[in-house]
Amino acid sequence: MRKHHRIVIAVAIIVLMFLAINQLLTRAHMWFSYRKLKPENQERMEIDSISGQDAVRHMNRRSALFLDIRPESDHISSHIPGARSIPYRQFLRQPYQMLNSNRNNVYIVYDENKNLLKPRLIASLLKRSNLEHVFVLEGGFAEWIKGGNPVETGEIR
Repeated sequence: MRKHHRIVIAVAIIVLMFLAINQLLTRAHMWFSYRKLKPENQERMEIDSISGQDAVRHMNRRSALFLDIRPESDHISSHIPGARSIPYRQFLRQPYQMLNSNRNNVYIVYDENKNLLKPRLIASLLKRSNLEHVFVLEGGFAEWIKGGNPVETGEIR
């Protein structure tokens, strides 16, 4: 029995170490990706935020593509109607294969809450690919819900 417990403990430690290293690598990748934004493009790379109210106007005109960078499980449980699920980590691995880009669309990137680092990074990468109308949703999905804006549940788009 003792040998079995030692093996279980060793496996648990290895799994925890793997998760910690994975988290560290993700943060390092995010930091380096953010640092790659060239200073001479800084003005062009300014990322504007958009209020929930303005985002609803675009949604009603069908002129916006909402990009939900939360994990897929969060997207399935609830999301902005018509939003496309592009989880942050997957986007970083294959950014442009996941998005059929149209320069005339309005792209609104959102995450769960007010932490805007991830949505701003994704928005910056989209801007670098010459998409002109890219915004970050103010306050994220949490503010969207607080504002009484529509949500839907279900399949990933």
